[in-house]
Amino acid sequence: MRLNKIGRRLAAALLSACALTPVAMAATKAPANIILMIGDGMGGAEIAAARAYANKQGVPLFLETLPHQASLIVQAAEEGRPSIGDYVGDSASGGTALASGQRTSVGRIGTVPGGASVPSILEMAKARGLRTGVVTTAPVTDATPASFLAHIRMRFCETPSRMGAFIPSLPGCEGDRKSAGGKGSIFEQVVDAGADLVVGGGAAMAGQPLDPADASKGTLADYARAKGMSLVMGPAGWAAAPDKGPVLALLSDKVVPLEWQGPGGRKAEKPKVTDPSTGAIEKPVPAACEPNPKRPADMPDLATLTRQAIGRLQKDAGPKGFFLMVEGAAIDKAAHDGDPCGMIGELLAFDRAVQTAVDFAKRQGNTLLIVTADHAQSTQAIPSYLLADLGRPLTVGHVPHRILALRTAEGGSMLVGHGTSADGDQYHTGANVSAFAIGPGADAVAGSFDQTGIFDIMRKHLH
Repeated sequence: MRLNKIGRRLAAALLSACALTPVAMAATKAPANIILMIGDGMGGAEIAAARAYANKQGVPLFLETLPHQASLIVQAAEEGRPSIGDYVGDSASGGTALASGQRTSVGRIGTVPGGASVPSILEMAKARGLRTGVVTTAPVTDATPASFLAHIRMRFCETPSRMGAFIPSLPGCEGDRKSAGGKGSIFEQVVDAGADLVVGGGAAMAGQPLDPADASKGTLADYARAKGMSLVMGPAGWAAAPDKGPVLALLSDKVVPLEWQGPGGRKAEKPKVTDPSTGAIEKPVPAACEPNPKRPADMPDLATLTRQAIGRLQKDAGPKGFFLMVEGAAIDKAAHDGDPCGMIGELLAFDRAVQTAVDFAKRQGNTLLIVTADHAQSTQAIPSYLLADLGRPLTVGHVPHRILALRTAEGGSMLVGHGTSADGDQYHTGANVSAFAIGPGADAVAGSFDQTGIFDIMRKHLH
């Protein structure tokens, strides 16, 4: 009897020990690395359009196959009444929500209504000894990357020469100048943040004066070098960037050129009216997207930049690991421009970058990877039956302000519309965005919650 009791206790002890095997422990171990990937303007409609254009019917994009998924509520706050929602955010408020877990007003970077700075996940990671990096296809001073590296009143204050009121109805940043006791322009703060790696566009800013009133103080490029950063320009400069020390790589003058363009360079267009009396329009003929001839042949795609950034950060990260933010910025910029092919090409490039990061996360084993968006955009796939013979004229009242017909990879016809603006810039929308995740802690990405919760999930897993 006594032996049976001892045997049962030994069996229970063995079972308990099995529960703490390395495999089981890995499920609860905090990740050494955190990778946050942001598809700027990548709402559900944008994902659907890219999927429909590129894949066979019902086949998801790669990012849609990640095991943990959630729906995120996206809202900004009114500046004068921060307890009241501003129901359509921008990249500044959305970037700050993801980077710092704080809801803020449209245009603010790393600050909340009233002006207080809020620390970003990148700054927290750096303070804990992790290596840190940012990769974007926008200028490095653009709203999303800036949200991880800077704290300023308005997103347009990118250089010391642009600290005034960029838009008359919005405030400038004169009080943020270093001469006024502030943290300086966004470019200065990107340098001062001390990240190990910052890669993106914006080379045209490097030659601007550090002090517009005193040319003797040199340029922003001089400032970056004086602060110990290796400043490299263009794809060739990035390819030859030094292995040691912080690197600021500016791959293009402004936004990194898009992967794709529309057929013959076309974007979504106002329908051509054939009968003014009835509003009848010419039915568009579907055509395929094309490679963008203005994209340099040696420009690395986002997947390559992601792989290179991970390699550089991992090399000297040690046991503490690294934090990396990767942004597919021109998904949003192409949608603003009413450019369906540009948007689709950038979203598919982002999807390939996600696969690159997932491949690393699976090999490495202790990396939390989260993929999401800062806000939704204006792209919509509308019924393709509008292209068929309906027995009545197709009129301007049947379609959005601007349309483009595309021939999909599987041979179908897709009509893409932008209906938030008849002229000029297309607008963001207030739709929820998705989050996808894999790795330790990824199970927290589930259900529906506020966008700020992504920061909380990442912060929980910092060493």
